[in-house]
Amino acid sequence: MIRSILTVLLTTSVMVCPTTSRAQASEEKAVAGKDIEHKKPGTQTAIPGWARSARWYHIVVPRFDNAEPKNDPEHTLPWNSDWPVGDVTQEQAIRLDARSYGGDLQGVTRRLNYLKSLGVNTLLLSGVFRSTFKEELRATNHHHISNAVGTSEVVATPELRTFSNTVSSSSPPGDYGIYTWPLNGSDRLFMDLVRRAHAMGFRVVLATDLSDTSDPDRRGPAGDANQRLIVLRNWLDPDRDGDLSDGIDGYVLRDPGKLSHAFWKRLRTELKKVNADVFLVADVDGDPTPWLRGGEFDVAVDYGASRAIRRWFVPGRKGYTLTQFAADLTKLTTSRSAGVLASSPIALSAHRLGRLLSAIEGDGSSQASKDKTTPTSANDTSDAKWQLAVILQRFVGAPMTYYGDEFGARGVAWAASRGPMPWPAKQGTRDGRRGFFAPLIQWLGLRSDTDKALSMGEFRVVAVDPDKNTLIVARTMVDSEVIAVFNFSEKKRNVRVPIGAAGRMVALINPVLSPPARAIPRPAPAIKSDPSIAPLLMGVSSKYADSDGNVAAWVGSMGVRIILHEDGPAPQAPSFRPATRHNQDRNDAKIPKP
Repeated sequence: MIRSILTVLLTTSVMVCPTTSRAQASEEKAVAGKDIEHKKPGTQTAIPGWARSARWYHIVVPRFDNAEPKNDPEHTLPWNSDWPVGDVTQEQAIRLDARSYGGDLQGVTRRLNYLKSLGVNTLLLSGVFRSTFKEELRATNHHHISNAVGTSEVVATPELRTFSNTVSSSSPPGDYGIYTWPLNGSDRLFMDLVRRAHAMGFRVVLATDLSDTSDPDRRGPAGDANQRLIVLRNWLDPDRDGDLSDGIDGYVLRDPGKLSHAFWKRLRTELKKVNADVFLVADVDGDPTPWLRGGEFDVAVDYGASRAIRRWFVPGRKGYTLTQFAADLTKLTTSRSAGVLASSPIALSAHRLGRLLSAIEGDGSSQASKDKTTPTSANDTSDAKWQLAVILQRFVGAPMTYYGDEFGARGVAWAASRGPMPWPAKQGTRDGRRGFFAPLIQWLGLRSDTDKALSMGEFRVVAVDPDKNTLIVARTMVDSEVIAVFNFSEKKRNVRVPIGAAGRMVALINPVLSPPARAIPRPAPAIKSDPSIAPLLMGVSSKYADSDGNVAAWVGSMGVRIILHEDGPAPQAPSFRPATRHNQDRNDAKIPKP
């Protein structure tokens, strides 16, 4: 009986509240992100419901997977070519960006099952628009998808047609108002990918930079702005047939300060006319507030939270204390509403930041670290830091996984962070980490589906103890709460967690990554499409809060305990006694029958 109940605790919330209202259930379904149901054009201005439970996965398409060698650009390199992980000169960075590995849309399509099993539900695609050979990852034309990631074949389909585009009557005067846009084979291939992704429950968002395009059809300042507006609008419904299943769900737009506030407001207005649930994210390195006040963007990529987390976990933080870290998290999260908090992407690795694992291990700090290719010891704290950072990321905002992080990819910022995806089958075990981190991302994604508080709840710091080096944070909804107890010290700690009511039963989950070389008799379910992925050890137990409403939990060195509980009345346990050092373990066994 105990084992069966613990299984339920692992896959669902601790208790299912029987009084959940029909309206609440309907709301939860609307924000679950499972149903791809595009709303008709309207005047909606709030953050789309699907974005509040988004779990992002950023794919640089030319470096993700090469499924169709026929479209490979000239001078395409073997996928497992050596890739530098440390600092590079500007000249070397230019050469890295110019490398071609043959990644394509077909590769993303064939990996959709893998991405689904990873627990992500929002795909951020970059590097798909036309570009020059020397800058394969930088868009120079947004009218068409690049043949390098698509196909040079022209396929006669109903979608391959020409239509005219006009902007609204509110557009500024100019001689540019109509643009003819024929879809080609690569455009059609992209539409097919989007359609397949939607059918599997994904949202698809494009990342690009509008400020440096070199479109040949520019006709003055006003025409240029109109053209950009029209082209971005068209990708919401590429064939203009009213069916949004083959159109994207939003944009992440880099460096919005290079264009005017008026342009972004017009863009948002025009996009909403096509898809009321379109989601616009500003990718700005600095204070994004000016772009979130006047209706230009919904949210911004939260580099402030990303850098706070990285500053705490990366060596050499120079006096950055746990108290300061907790204060920074509180300041960052309380400045936003719960909806904005839940929808703001938090990227621990990104082109601006570099790979988190490289930062933790000190890649680039010396020639020795640049040349490091040997596996990290199972006792090295870098793996534990990575694990704790990824879990904490789930509590601060909408998690964004940078492609390859789940396989231990490394590389410092910008060009060096965009190496080819280290698929286990293609790169073997060169650095000893293939598949090591994937189970944690997978489990957290599945956990977010069953515990909405983990993806949508309001963040709060519950307690911080700088002496013990422990931090307790939570994400809270009206009827449930998920608490994480972090132990950043080198000693096992017993931490008392305030739950709020004596006698309340909670579930305690202890996710632990298994070292790559360690054999596990009964591993947790691995991602089916990748048998090489290592297991995630999962310890699960349950406890009752003591007479003061606290639960005592042991947390291992550089470890975390996740606690689930609901805010309803405490369950009646006839034989319950307040927890003490002698009877706490006995209380664990006294689980009421469902």
